[in-house]
Amino acid sequence: SMKIHYDKRNNQMAFFTLNGLDGSVEALTFSDPFSKFKEHIANDSRVFIEGRVSKRSDDDVKILVNKVLRLEEGQNEYSREIHVAFDPAEVSSTTLQEVKEMARRYSGICNLVFHLREKDQRERLMVARNVRVSANRTFISSLRESFGAENVWLK
Repeated sequence: SMKIHYDKRNNQMAFFTLNGLDGSVEALTFSDPFSKFKEHIANDSRVFIEGRVSKRSDDDVKILVNKVLRLEEGQNEYSREIHVAFDPAEVSSTTLQEVKEMARRYSGICNLVFHLREKDQRERLMVARNVRVSANRTFISSLRESFGAENVWLK
């Protein structure tokens, strides 16, 4: 739940609980970032938070929020690599051609890294040269559909 407060200049600021995979922490958004990002701060919103940790004691830890991005925006901004794992013997040349065409359509800043997992051999890594891709949700979904959700991940 979000609690709205007012600062000395009577501008809105907010306290809210941020829940993650490892637990929860209280977040504080001062007036300037709150005015920019308040539409992203809502119950059950999936967001990326950028800020710094404020620790007055072991029991009083907060995140001082500077920026709030919707999940897809954060994924695009913070991801640097898209990894795809497969056994080359089990993937058709048509599928690889489709990946190549999709990579052209979804150009961006991420390296595209392939994990070649051939049976009875060590995994080999191959970084696509001269190709940078976006962490766009449609692109990632298409890769997961072609190679399996467990074989596509972002870093």
